[in-house]
Amino acid sequence: MAQKEIQTTCCYCGAGCQLLFTVDQTVNGILDVHPAKGRTNDDKACLKGWYGWDYLNDPQIITRRIREPAIRKNGRRSPLEVVSWDEAIAFVAANLKKVKEKWGPDAILGAGSARGPGNEPNYLMQKFIRACIGTNNIDHCARICHAASVAGSMQTIGEGAMSLSIPEIENCEVIFNIGYNAAVSHPIVVRRIIRAKEKGAFIICADPRITETARIADLHLQLKGGTNIALTNAMANVIVNEGLQDEAFIQAHTKDFDKFWGIVKATRLSMRQRSRSLIQITFGSRRGNMREASTR
Repeated sequence: MAQKEIQTTCCYCGAGCQLLFTVDQTVNGILDVHPAKGRTNDDKACLKGWYGWDYLNDPQIITRRIREPAIRKNGRRSPLEVVSWDEAIAFVAANLKKVKEKWGPDAILGAGSARGPGNEPNYLMQKFIRACIGTNNIDHCARICHAASVAGSMQTIGEGAMSLSIPEIENCEVIFNIGYNAAVSHPIVVRRIIRAKEKGAFIICADPRITETARIADLHLQLKGGTNIALTNAMANVIVNEGLQDEAFIQAHTKDFDKFWGIVKATRLSMRQRSRSLIQITFGSRRGNMREASTR
């Protein structure tokens, strides 16, 4: 039995945890896994990292894993027949051509995946659909999952990604967690949040649900669904009206603050026209809690 240890990146979430797999090269199977020394996970792994790979060796898998191209040559109910790559590519191309000629290019949809081999194949996928097929019917799982956060981050911090590293989380003094349940989405990251709390960080969680993050938070703003912008604008209103903003930072590191403040003031005026009960329904949290979060 020829064994080999291979370090790789866990693909279950975007935390980038490093794992060390022990592989039996004779049968091409995984024997064991241990967390490796990575900047994010620091020799730790969540349950997904520890046990989420064993399906690869599971004899109860409904269908055997496909390792080469195969075609059902006699219809959907016929068995798969192994073919060469050239034949498989020609088969796909011919059928896409038939659909395009009969129904037009908009009858075809391409879908990329974050579980694939990387950004380059997804770029080629959208180029193929647009330039070769001739349609804009191209989608990707990240559009639903991340498009809004990427666009928002680009507008606010200038980059569609985190502005700090994951290890730095545990050194924060205040953590404002809005719509994010780290314990479920990124279990290895929640360790950093817990360490920050142990060091004295004040944790604010804005979420309609009572999540694991909400349970350890010092302040839970249980807002109504769809009112995130109303909440953040209201907090900005408190911060600026009470003179809590860092003017030097605003001047040195931000753009269009006056335009943003104009939007907040317009929102404030529209809120004044509503009754207190309607404001309460919109936020779903006590005004005192929102003010406390703003002054942190």
